Amino acid sequence: MHSWRCIVCGYIYYGEKLPAECPECGADSTQFEMLPDDDIRV
Repeated sequence: MHSWRCIVCGYIYYGEKLPAECPECGADSTQFEMLPDDDIRV
C-alpha cells in the first residue's frame, strides 16, 4: 500500500493506486505526491 498527499489541502490517501481526485477538496490527481513508504501511518 502507498500513501499519497494532496498538495492543495494536505489530505492523506492510502491505497495501491492514486485517486482520480481528492475526496476532501476535489483537486485532480496531478495535485498528489507519493510519500515515502516509511511515512505510512494507518
